[in-house]
Amino acid sequence: MAGIEIVELGMSGLKMKILKVKEKDLCPYGDYLNRSASDLFASGSYTHIQHSDGCISEAEITGQMKEGWPMVLIGEVVN
Repeated sequence: MAGIEIVELGMSGLKMKILKVKEKDLCPYGDYLNRSASDLFASGSYTHIQHSDGCISEAEITGQMKEGWPMVLIGEVVN
């Protein structure tokens, strides 16, 4: 499924912890990560995801699904 990449941007020392995901890691509409990817994102303290096409997006835990797993919303593309 997903891989790990830590990237440091610019002189400000801004760091992103990136979870690499594939299409199968997304919900059908592409707005959220699925359960297994959400669990990995939450347990790994990630800040961004990288799609299989190379685009990096912000992502954040916005709540909890009724089944009990974290709801990870995929935000704007940053690159």
